[in-house]
Amino acid sequence: MAKDQIIPLTELLEKIGKEDTSNPRPLIDLVNWLRAGGTGKAADRLRLLTIELQKKSWHSHALTDLMGRVVGKHSFLRLFTESGLMNEDPFFTQAKNRLFNHILPAVYDDNDAVNLFNLLFSRKTDWKWVHSIPDEDWQAFLAQLEVKEIFQLPRNHPLVLQLLNSIQILSLRITALGIKREILEKLPQLEEFDSPFMAQNSETTIYLQKYQQEEGFDQSMENRDFLHIQVMLDQCEEYIDVIRRNKTTWGVTLKLTNFVIRLRQHLQRLRLLYHLITTHDEEPPFETEIKFLRELVKAENEKNSLSLLLKENFSLLAYQVTEHASQTGEEYITTTPKEYFTMFKKAFGGGIIVAYLVIFKIAISSWKLPLLFEALVYSINYSIGFVLIHITHSKLATKQPAMIASHLARILDEEKDGQVAAKRLAPLIVQISRSQFVALLGNISAGIPLGFFLAWLWQLGTGASYISETKAIGMINEIHPWQSLALWFAGLTGIWLYISGLISGYFDNLCIYARIPERIRRIEFLRNRMPPKMLIKFSNYIEDNLGPLADNIYFGFFLGCTTAVGIMLGLPIDTLHVTFSAAGFGVAAMTTMDSITLNTVMISLVGIVGIGLMNFSVSFGLSIVTAIRSRQVKFRLWRQLFKEVLLLFLRNPIAFFIPGGGGRFIFKRPPEKKQS
Repeated sequence: MAKDQIIPLTELLEKIGKEDTSNPRPLIDLVNWLRAGGTGKAADRLRLLTIELQKKSWHSHALTDLMGRVVGKHSFLRLFTESGLMNEDPFFTQAKNRLFNHILPAVYDDNDAVNLFNLLFSRKTDWKWVHSIPDEDWQAFLAQLEVKEIFQLPRNHPLVLQLLNSIQILSLRITALGIKREILEKLPQLEEFDSPFMAQNSETTIYLQKYQQEEGFDQSMENRDFLHIQVMLDQCEEYIDVIRRNKTTWGVTLKLTNFVIRLRQHLQRLRLLYHLITTHDEEPPFETEIKFLRELVKAENEKNSLSLLLKENFSLLAYQVTEHASQTGEEYITTTPKEYFTMFKKAFGGGIIVAYLVIFKIAISSWKLPLLFEALVYSINYSIGFVLIHITHSKLATKQPAMIASHLARILDEEKDGQVAAKRLAPLIVQISRSQFVALLGNISAGIPLGFFLAWLWQLGTGASYISETKAIGMINEIHPWQSLALWFAGLTGIWLYISGLISGYFDNLCIYARIPERIRRIEFLRNRMPPKMLIKFSNYIEDNLGPLADNIYFGFFLGCTTAVGIMLGLPIDTLHVTFSAAGFGVAAMTTMDSITLNTVMISLVGIVGIGLMNFSVSFGLSIVTAIRSRQVKFRLWRQLFKEVLLLFLRNPIAFFIPGGGGRFIFKRPPEKKQS
């Protein structure tokens, strides 16, 4: 170790030896010295500190005494029972508080251990170097200080007493969380007196009383009371798992998600504190203490992290939102020639509807409405058209990514072997490729000719072009793949497609959680005016279609309002969807038929295809990331998956666009079992 590192360390230790106070300043300076090594050298510095303490035992005794005085001066209740645990505030209140604490840091009493941790580990990245130090180095350091593990301390030691109080507090909070109305609605059996959430608190109270009062108390993990408490805690966790497993059936909300996360965190913290006060001689020394130190440092460093709050709260909710999409994902993957051509027909129907939407939009633009009114009318036009596409079971090429991404994530979740998953997904990607191709082909092959035909029909009937030549040239120029912002606008449209997909899942979840179909059947107005069968049929339709209807309405408003927002904010934002671009090109081509060149036509077609690829890739990319993260899937074999897909492409590139290539390219669904 370099001499310039030894000198300041020696000075720090000399300073500690000279002071006889409970001021934590020398400890703060020592942690600063360790921090200077970063994640790469912190372990080396701790080893150097241990060596220096071995050389001069009085330094070791001085540091031990200082740590004892500092610990004895501080209250650890808040640190043990709150640090790293989500509180009971609603999500938006927590977000507001964290943002406020970023600007004005929270203030704690001088004797609060939270304040001590904030002084010692004051930087947000301190947890990284603390985690980088191996257990062996921490153990050697603590052994040199001759400190005892917590279970070896006298039962009347201040730190032990605070641990016991912390256990009682956590146990009470678990009981309170376990009888929340939102949880009892899902698990009414927890209202019984023998509910594990209530029983564990009674058992904890008895155990802690014996721990403090009985002579020769059995602190081992074989203590019958201790074992019974662990069984109660296991049962509590089993009920939490029941909620997680049934989230598709029951639905979830941020509030319920908050309760579930807090319960899980409190149970884990309670188990850890129990482990600290029980004997475990067979384990390496200080193993639990080191684990707890790392946990507390990271928790304090990240307590104001908004990104962590979002991640904690939305894991269950994102799963629910994407799970509904995955259940319909197979509908958008064609596996046979018949399904392939059926998809084409549905996409052709979607292209027809969009062509009329383009005609109506051009007409609306000629009305010269105020900006906000024009955006509103555009949005209504789009929304009605998209809802009509849904009602007629037509297809819009780029509406599938959210469903397909969730379906892929579900397969990754089901198949734990990464190698097998890669081989299983490769032929499925072939199916997705040609399914998207035929959907795109159907939309374009309907949009361009029909747009052209409707413009021609208008000219035939009125003797005037539907749009001016200047506007037509502008419409053609705006889809130019490299001389305009077409691809950027197409990417923004992909983001709207992704968000509208999430909205669809949200409303599907809301329909389940709020039991909307049952509420509809109880509306007195409808019951008096609709036959019972019709009312049931209507409520069932809402149950099956609320998400897609909301998706289409919101997506229509996203497309209709983006241009107006861009104008008001002075930002270069607009939307371009492949099917609308195709139909718009058809209208413009009719107006410029006498002057348009083959080169312009080819470039425009390239631009339309590029817009479609951007629509799909952005929407699909965001959807697959959300779906995979919501399921907490870890799949690192993307390179192998790419190789598998590339091999399939080299063997039979045609299979990526039209059915063909043999059975190895067919992702077959399992046959349905015949009912006997």
